[in-house]
Amino acid sequence: MIDTPTLQQPRALLACATTSVCSASDSDNFTNLFAQESTASQSPTAAIEHRWKVLLVDDEDDMHTVLHMALKDMEVEGFPLELYDARSADEAKKVLAEHPDISLILLDVVMETEMAGLSLVTHVRQEICNRMVQIVLVTGQPGYAQEHEVRADYDINGYRLKSELTAYNIYTSVSLALRAYQTLRSVKDQRCEPVEQVNICLDDAIEAHRQWREKLKVAAATGEPLDAASLRRNDCCDLGKWIHAKGRQLYGSKPEFVKLMARHNDFHLVASMVANSINDREYTDLQKVLNGNSQFAQASIDVETAVMTLKFSLSN
Repeated sequence: MIDTPTLQQPRALLACATTSVCSASDSDNFTNLFAQESTASQSPTAAIEHRWKVLLVDDEDDMHTVLHMALKDMEVEGFPLELYDARSADEAKKVLAEHPDISLILLDVVMETEMAGLSLVTHVRQEICNRMVQIVLVTGQPGYAQEHEVRADYDINGYRLKSELTAYNIYTSVSLALRAYQTLRSVKDQRCEPVEQVNICLDDAIEAHRQWREKLKVAAATGEPLDAASLRRNDCCDLGKWIHAKGRQLYGSKPEFVKLMARHNDFHLVASMVANSINDREYTDLQKVLNGNSQFAQASIDVETAVMTLKFSLSN
């Protein structure tokens, strides 16, 4: 896999992204990675009428510049992005008040205060009661906001470190978040009916698969052996049990369900391979194996996307 640049030094990535001599061996091709999706089925009028509103909240100008460059030509479901900028939590509150239909917030944690970003999360979820907007934390100082603590205490939808943020990670985070927002919009007036219909909680299913990375890290650090054979089975976790029983019975003929089955099977195959390698102490750099660019991470993202796609198809 080709290594991709990180945003640990935004100016370096900015320079690389704006010159045609950037080597493919050590950088992402922004033009290819963020090429527009086919809009053959979309009329020009439709593309103009609907845009995903994305709010970028960060006190570093370089981050705004890099994110604008990375996202300017991106489309999700045939529709472009409309980007808004805020350089503090207070500025972000004003933008949200003017544009209550913001779909996604890419949010820094440490800005005017050490907890400004997390305070904004509280404002969005508890004060203005916006449960649909997707919030992805993008922090350069994880010491102020450890991922496991933030996920437990705050209603966020994603977490990225600036030091590990690549063009690929930007694309997957934004794409996944906007599709999740689309799903929530489609079921807004149906309350819990789609969850009852599918008979499984979307958030729980996704979170359970996200937690596997932490479980594998703990096992590698403690030397605790993993049951790779059981992990290889795709019918033992809660999502797998539903897929092979109620899900197959209700939706076995739907192409979205068939795709979910395949992606779920792929995830357990990759996870069992990682588990075997951890048991055999074959990995010298476990972080590289489990990071956002790895085969394991991609398999996990594919499961999340497949679950959301199925949910969306059932709500229409």
